[in-house]
Amino acid sequence: MFQKIRLASKQALRCKRAFCPCILIAWLGQLCSPLSAQQNHIYLANDNHTDYFWSGNAQDYVGVALNEIDYYVAQADATANLASPYQSRYNLDGAWYAYTYKQHRTPEQFGQLISCIQSGHISLPYNFFVSTYGGQPTEAVLRGMYWPARLERDYGLNLTMAVAMENQTLPLGLSSLWAGSGVKYSWKGVCGCASPVASENLQNRTHQIYRYRGLDGNQVVMKWYSLSTGGNQKLGGYAEARNPSAAVAECEAKCNTTAYPYSIAGAFGHGWDDLQTLTDVFVQTAQGQSNANRQIYVSNEYDFFEHFLGTYDAGSLPVETLTYGNDWDMDCEALAPETEKVRRAVEKLRTAEAMASIVSLIDPDFYPAQDAQREAAWVALGSYWEHNFGLGGCCSGERGAWQRGLEQDISTYVDGLYDNALAALAGMIENPSSNQRFMVFNPLGWERPDYVDV
Repeated sequence: MFQKIRLASKQALRCKRAFCPCILIAWLGQLCSPLSAQQNHIYLANDNHTDYFWSGNAQDYVGVALNEIDYYVAQADATANLASPYQSRYNLDGAWYAYTYKQHRTPEQFGQLISCIQSGHISLPYNFFVSTYGGQPTEAVLRGMYWPARLERDYGLNLTMAVAMENQTLPLGLSSLWAGSGVKYSWKGVCGCASPVASENLQNRTHQIYRYRGLDGNQVVMKWYSLSTGGNQKLGGYAEARNPSAAVAECEAKCNTTAYPYSIAGAFGHGWDDLQTLTDVFVQTAQGQSNANRQIYVSNEYDFFEHFLGTYDAGSLPVETLTYGNDWDMDCEALAPETEKVRRAVEKLRTAEAMASIVSLIDPDFYPAQDAQREAAWVALGSYWEHNFGLGGCCSGERGAWQRGLEQDISTYVDGLYDNALAALAGMIENPSSNQRFMVFNPLGWERPDYVDV
């Protein structure tokens, strides 16, 4: 650029004695254009938004998980020779996909999925399903992430994203739980439907990318765009990239504006309410619509945040420490008996695990590394608050049976662990005299200021 300026300056000097407006205009244009012209970077992320039991039964969704992963593993291989922005990438919106694939495919096929996750061609979040969180106990949220966390450790993955999709609200404390578990990024798109939340609030968000911070100071970077007046298949909805070409235009119009003063934007989500999504349109769009003014990327969502935070200082982003209240979060009340049992089981699990930990110090075999019943309980806790909890009335047919089965998986494991740990711990306490002894176990470690009433 400086060479061009020097050349232009020499040309201007040659015109010193003769008025030469054309050269002066050309020189000013060369000087100013690099400052005003900035290439926009637009990330298009393909995922099949999972509405469990909304568009099919349980077996249908198993088939979808297998078909989609098979397809996008093959697409990653087929596009491997393309430039990086144009290679196929797919986003699983819950770890349930990987869990299901592991149950129904060969170890070799599962290994291919893991390789695609490691290479960034398929992404996986920390949430097991797309869930609501306002009605969950704190410890249920954490335990609902145990299965993906175990997967991360076993295969050396780096899972740093979680999502709470479609529901119009977001709890305050969730950011602390996510961040404490290793999550760095999240994005949110809403339905803008079946809700008392006013559309004008969703369509006019104060901050559209910000630090979602809890009261303890822990935070994640959140992308939550204002909902387009065109509905939830545009920016701000849960299928922002429903029409990838239109999403490019929307993102370009959004960049470098007062409300969004950045040159990096993302449109995430494609499947909407479809049961299954198999498409290569994102590869075609990225190739066909990239030009000197904009670079389009087929995104795994992680790459958007990495590019954004590599360009803009995270410390300069606004902070939100507030709650948006509860909306679909309260639908779990429609199945009140089972929800109450799950909540009480989570409270009881705290005591059961604490006793089991003490017993395991003496008997390492008491709490084995692998336990099918324990894994089923983790899966159930990650599934129970799946966001299609009847939308106000639960639960019809198979969905109701599924919810009750999840409660049984949780309660059965917790009751068994509690009883076994209590018996084992009691058996380790000597009782040599004929006097009856009592054991009081406090799982929270609070010091008691007085005698305990037994």
